[in-house]
Amino acid sequence: MRVATFIPPEFNFNTEICMYDNKVSILSYARENPIALIIEDETIAHALKQVFAYVQSTAKGAK
Repeated sequence: MRVATFIPPEFNFNTEICMYDNKVSILSYARENPIALIIEDETIAHALKQVFAYVQSTAKGAK
């Protein structure tokens, strides 16, 4: 299942973080130096999924 969560515009992130299976991709859309990084590691993917789940559960208006 795909779940998209958007950060309010006042935080002005110019990046994207995606998690799938045991991979994490971090993308920077910086005009002067765009870069993409894929980390394939079960421990790191699990840790970031837990961080995102916690943040989402504590966000204002969380269900």
